[in-house]
Amino acid sequence: PQAGNPSPENPGTEPDSVQADWADLGQGLGLPGSSSPQAVVTVLALRVAELEFTRQRWPRAIAAYSQAFDHWQTDRSRTDRSRTDRSQTDRNSPFTNVKFTSKDYRQWATALEKTEDWPGAIACYRRAIDQFPKNTVFYQSLARLLDRDGQFAAAAEAYSHVIDLKADAAEWVYRNRIYAYLKAGQETAAIEATQAAIARIPLAAGLREQLARIRLSQGDPWGAITALWQAIALDPTLVSATIELLRQLFAVNAEAIAISLYHQASQNGLALPAYLHRQCADWLEAQGQLTAARSALDRAIDQHPNHGRLRGALAEFLARRGDRPGAEQAFTAGLALEPREASLHQAFGNYWLTVVGDRDRARACYETAQSCDPTTTLPPELTAVP
Repeated sequence: PQAGNPSPENPGTEPDSVQADWADLGQGLGLPGSSSPQAVVTVLALRVAELEFTRQRWPRAIAAYSQAFDHWQTDRSRTDRSRTDRSQTDRNSPFTNVKFTSKDYRQWATALEKTEDWPGAIACYRRAIDQFPKNTVFYQSLARLLDRDGQFAAAAEAYSHVIDLKADAAEWVYRNRIYAYLKAGQETAAIEATQAAIARIPLAAGLREQLARIRLSQGDPWGAITALWQAIALDPTLVSATIELLRQLFAVNAEAIAISLYHQASQNGLALPAYLHRQCADWLEAQGQLTAARSALDRAIDQHPNHGRLRGALAEFLARRGDRPGAEQAFTAGLALEPREASLHQAFGNYWLTVVGDRDRARACYETAQSCDPTTTLPPELTAVP
């Protein structure tokens, strides 16, 4: 503007003609006749921002939203002062009513995210929350960006606001708050948040599983076992909780309980890792439950048909039961699946040596094992001079 002329940034004392121009422009935009230049520019900038956002021209949209916000702030301050100065009887007269809506904030923040201006997007959501303090969507978006920016404690606080404002907040909100506390290194707060989540959503098995993992990280296996049992009681098909509970039960030498859980998991058709099937089969065999042990190995092979070492485990089991043809067939099938697995060749060699007494075949198997893994050593029976 020329010296002495008004502008939105410097309204000054406007001549009547200029004031009339602003008033006419404001009325053309649907504003009251008393609208300020800042209000008019705010509306114009918002319309430009909407257009640029629709065209996905993010930098231009951001610039327009920023300009609109600055003028809106100035106009809002002017409006607040004027309302304070006016008499009570004049309070109901037409006055500027420009609004920076939740949609404006959302699109502004989206444009900032599209340009990967994370601090700018965080600041935008904070402004939105100042104006809309009960908008849970804004808190969720702010928490997501804070977490992405490494501000984990602040993210957890934002998720807490969502939970305080929304009694029926989704389970993922509680989970994200727990994860944020954990990433912030606040394990005690994470446990408290998990317990609060369980109190709000008592049937959420996944929350109890999360509590178990925190207990494990604190070196509390029995607390973890308790939480995992509760999770499985709520959802018997929860595979990850079942696997972790089996691992912990074997770790604390509670094998009998582990086997009971294993049978339950089998009845529910859960797919378990190969090593757990084999661990259960070994324990069942040691307890003399041979039929159950064989069933565990067969089930493992059904779930992991390309796992050659499982067939090797079955072969060793059959060899111990005196079923040589079955053992040799299982060894052969396992080696066909994993021909470079040294441990399989070694086990087959041990079978020829200790069960059949065929030193030549045993030596051939051990030499093949050595070619697969040079660290394989021959047993004393094959290294001794005849």
